[in-house]
Amino acid sequence: MWQRMKSQLFRRRQQGRRQSGSDFIKKLFSPQKNKSRPACNMNENSAPMQILFMGKDALWYKVLQQALASQGEVYQTTLDELNGAAARRRYDLIVVDTMDLPKDKIRPTIDRLKKQQVESCVVLASASPTWEPVREALKAGASDYITKSYDPDCVAKYLTPYLPEVKKRNSKR
Repeated sequence: MWQRMKSQLFRRRQQGRRQSGSDFIKKLFSPQKNKSRPACNMNENSAPMQILFMGKDALWYKVLQQALASQGEVYQTTLDELNGAAARRRYDLIVVDTMDLPKDKIRPTIDRLKKQQVESCVVLASASPTWEPVREALKAGASDYITKSYDPDCVAKYLTPYLPEVKKRNSKR
């Protein structure tokens, strides 16, 4: 897994030159200097979104936080803590990392999420070379899947289509 992540980090280009993996990680974990990303049709009057990331990958959690910083707060949980996290608050968007789920637990996990968070949009993040985990989750009721990327701009681009749908649902309440 580290080799795949390392190759993704080295493929990233910035300002016409290759960026090393350590430079990319330093940039990722450095505090943001009030750098505002354009909000995806979000006005100042709307409440910030509640986004849940279910997975153990700390680096991807940080990427997700940066990608969706202008949209709302991102919370992290694991499979073991999922019941408590889903009961504590209502989430607008739930991103599930399929790499942390055993193949036989994907469908029951998505079913449980859809029962507890009926109006939430569930999106899978998958870096798997096979399509079986994604197929199982889509059968269980997940909205869609995205390719797991370590580029915040790329993740924001992948998740942007789901944000207006979530905001539209929230405005009806």
